Amino acid sequence: MKRILLLISALALPAFGQFGNANRIQSVPVKAPLNCSNNYVITYVAANSRFECVANGGASGSVTTSGLTTNTLPKASGSAALAESLVTDNGTVVSVGAQFSIKANPFIIELPNSSTGTTNNKLAKIVNSSGTLKAEIISTSAADQASAIGCVISGGGTTGTALIMVAGTGSCYFDGAVTAGHIAIPSATSAGALHDTGSSSTPSSGEVMATAGATNACGSPPCLIAGNLFMTPDVVATGGNGNGGGNGNNGNGNGSTGHGNGNGSAGHGNGHGHGT
Repeated sequence: MKRILLLISALALPAFGQFGNANRIQSVPVKAPLNCSNNYVITYVAANSRFECVANGGASGSVTTSGLTTNTLPKASGSAALAESLVTDNGTVVSVGAQFSIKANPFIIELPNSSTGTTNNKLAKIVNSSGTLKAEIISTSAADQASAIGCVISGGGTTGTALIMVAGTGSCYFDGAVTAGHIAIPSATSAGALHDTGSSSTPSSGEVMATAGATNACGSPPCLIAGNLFMTPDVVATGGNGNGGGNGNNGNGNGSTGHGNGNGSAGHGNGHGHGT
């Protein structure tokens, strides 16, 4: 019996020894010696055709994070280091310290839908519903035509959240024929649609919303200009300029000149008085 036990022990010892110093995992070599510290993992490194202990969940070596400023978002600087970006986040405001490019994507805002609701690819306005700002499709009224904030790109309906494109490239319905390069304003005939002004110049009236990037004869309105519409921050056309017409007050003095200012309707006029 003793001989049998000794033989079993002798056969088992090499197997137990391999747990502390394994040189292969499923026939794949393991780097030796395999020294793993905290936050290191055993990972297959294809470049070396073996398993190794590496930090940061598989990134070779450690990542340098020294020199970062609180509230500044880091960016990759090489394969194993982080550097400061120009984006900061103090928990309340996210700021960008350089030009901000949205490229071919739209800049959007999110608002909950009102009970009236919104429609995808149609214009929306903001309404106050029991103290909560919500999104709602615009009507053809003059007031609504001047209140559009952008075109809903998804989430349209009477529940949930609407994603509204306020700038950049996207899609929106038109109430009729569209010519590439023409400026678009809210439609007075089709609720939530855009209207081609017929020109690439800023109109004398209406809320400038977008510039069409494609031509569409639109045989059956409303027609969708898909992915080829550049939404601009909405601007209400200024109309004509007021005329100033005030009269100045005469100044009294010895040979000096007095100046008077008068306010004209929708403008400012300057009057001049002369002293004697």
